[in-house]
Amino acid sequence: MTAEIAGAPTDKEPRFRSVLAGLAVSDIAESVAWYSRFFGRVPDMRPMPDVAEWVLTTGATLQLMCSPDVAGTGFTRLEVDDLDAAMRVLDGRGFTPAQTGQFSGVIRFADYTDPSGNEVSVVEALFDVVRFTPPSAV
Repeated sequence: MTAEIAGAPTDKEPRFRSVLAGLAVSDIAESVAWYSRFFGRVPDMRPMPDVAEWVLTTGATLQLMCSPDVAGTGFTRLEVDDLDAAMRVLDGRGFTPAQTGQFSGVIRFADYTDPSGNEVSVVEALFDVVRFTPPSAV
């Protein structure tokens, strides 16, 4: 199965070069320890005392920000080529998924829950995605 990505920007629309996804956490120290173990490395940046950032791939960064009032309401999806291999690595780091499954031939997933209650899903696409490569940024 191949999926076409609709809605590629036209020349009249902004061309975004990157994304920074943020999760609100209740305790930054506890969360930095959890995500450092999850990613197998400490944050790439600590721009402020209550913020930590991991650059996950070119143009994609995950940011944690201490904001107890809204902590635990977020989610993020991290795509991998081989879910079984990723789960073995995470198992070796002491992580057990809260849930695993498959969505009708679209993705396989393993859901993990961070200390604040945010959902961190590791997913493997079960189809070829025609990825849009944006032209040079404006």
